[in-house]
Amino acid sequence: MAENPFYHGFRPLPLLSCCNSLAYKGLSTPSLKKWGKSCRAILDNAHGFVAKLVGGWGTSGILTEQSGLPLVFTAPIVGGGNRPNYVPGVSPKLPSSRSTATKIAEWFNTAAFALPPPFTFGDVPRTEAIVRGPSLHNLDFALLKDTQLTHRLQMQFRAEAFNLTNTTHFDRPDSALSSVSFGQINRVLPSPPPRQIQFAVKFNF
Repeated sequence: MAENPFYHGFRPLPLLSCCNSLAYKGLSTPSLKKWGKSCRAILDNAHGFVAKLVGGWGTSGILTEQSGLPLVFTAPIVGGGNRPNYVPGVSPKLPSSRSTATKIAEWFNTAAFALPPPFTFGDVPRTEAIVRGPSLHNLDFALLKDTQLTHRLQMQFRAEAFNLTNTTHFDRPDSALSSVSFGQINRVLPSPPPRQIQFAVKFNF
């Protein structure tokens, strides 16, 4: 790969550089006794089946928030490097308030990049930090219930939802200047997948 060692742009950000990343995992086992007098009255007088039905509930979840990764731009330069040039005075960034369909059709300002002359190096860094790929927002959630069936036998029921909000997670846009889909998003990430819901029962003894 041909590079200009004297240009600072060829000492760029790592490919997996992420400005902001948050992963939060929570587990909650709420007490119905804190929900008010009516709930306390039910629990205080609950016996047998009713006690097993209203008790033992809990929730858990994993929330992931991550900013987009840098883009890697390429250009077919004859006898030179393999990165495009910036167009002076034109910003690669487009307004973030655009609709999702508009963003998919043109994630960044394609007019901000141009093909360099033959036998030259482009001035765009190996990884572009001005515009980044799509961010990631995902929530996995589970509802669980523990029921003591006998002195030694306990049952746990779980209802789990992966990608609870069914958010589409887009891959990075096409960043090859020679491509007909330059600037467009044509793929989605395989993980996290579209919303998946599963149920499970576990016995502990």
